[in-house]
This record gives sequence, structure tokens and C-alpha cells, in this order.
Amino acid sequence: MKMVRYAKTGSIISGIILILCGLFLTIFPSFSIIAISRTIGALIILSGIVKIIGYFSNDLYSLAFQFGLALGIFSIILGSVLIIYPKWLASVLPIIIGLVILINSLFTFQTSMDSKKFGLDYWWVSLILSILTSVLGITIIFNPFSSAAVMMAIIGITTMFFGAEKVFVSLYTVVVKKKNKEQEKYIDVTEYNFEEKRDQN
Repeated sequence: MKMVRYAKTGSIISGIILILCGLFLTIFPSFSIIAISRTIGALIILSGIVKIIGYFSNDLYSLAFQFGLALGIFSIILGSVLIIYPKWLASVLPIIIGLVILINSLFTFQTSMDSKKFGLDYWWVSLILSILTSVLGITIIFNPFSSAAVMMAIIGITTMFFGAEKVFVSLYTVVVKKKNKEQEKYIDVTEYNFEEKRDQN
């Protein structure tokens, strides 16, 4: 149960950090590309660690972290590359960011569909967020903007939506299993009867 709580809290925190970073990029689109690369790399590594923890946790629905192991390992590797080689990747950074956001949003799209099957009330919110973020991710990949500052601002906006997507999915699909009190009572009664019969014999 603790691992689920850690994974849920970590996912929410990483989503909030993404929102704040996206807001910063939107306001300051001319910020150093190397600093952006390393910051995003660190966030991707954090997200990957949370995904791996979530995958091995005892999540009730197993929706938010069902692909956590593969995505987590991929995220840690990619984040490390962004931190170690920021200059080499500066020219393709928007494509990398766009692909990461697109891939994660497509998985969120599937999660929203699975949430609907489980009967969760707000599955459609994650669906809308995943579609919107996917479209923005594709826009970043193809980069139709002539200005680098405009491109960074779009990356910032997309990052904010991506963070909101993570926070929402974590809040409404990650559930900690609770003990069944009726089952506990039944087990206690059974053990009591067994002990009583043994004493009588």
C-alpha cells in the first residue's frame, strides 16, 4: 500500500512540476536551450522512476502504471541522454519532447478507455486531455513555426497540459486497495471456532 501512495504522490508532484516548468517556458521562451534540455531530462528521469515504482505497486485498477516498467526504463535512459549531451541534442530537442509527450498521451488515451470500462466517472476528462496533448505533441514534432521563441512557448503550453494530464490521471485512477472488514471478521470467526473445537477434543 505504501508503494501505491508513494507512486501516486510522486506522479502528482512530477505533474505539478511539469505545469510550473511549462508556465516558465511560456513566459520566458528565450531561456537557454541547454538549461531547458537538462531540466527536462531531470523531469523525465523523475517521471520514469515514479512509473517503475507504480508498476510494482499494488494499484487497485492498474491503469495509470500498466505500462510503467517499459516507459520508466525508456524515460530514465532518455532523460540521462538529455542531461549528458544537451548541446548535441539542442537541434532535435523539440522533436524529442514532442515524441515523449505524444507517446505518453497515447498511453493516457488507452488508460481513459480502460477507465470507462471500469466505470470511472471522469474518464472523459483524461480522454480530452490526452487528445489535446497528442495534437500539441504532433505540432511540436513537425514544428511549423519560423520563430524559435514561439516554438518554445508552444512547448511550454504543451508541457502544462501534459502535467495536468499526469495529475488528473494520478488522482482519479490510482487507488489504494483497502482491507475487506467483512472478510477479516469471517477469518477471525473461523480461527476462533477452530481453536474452540480443538480444545474440546
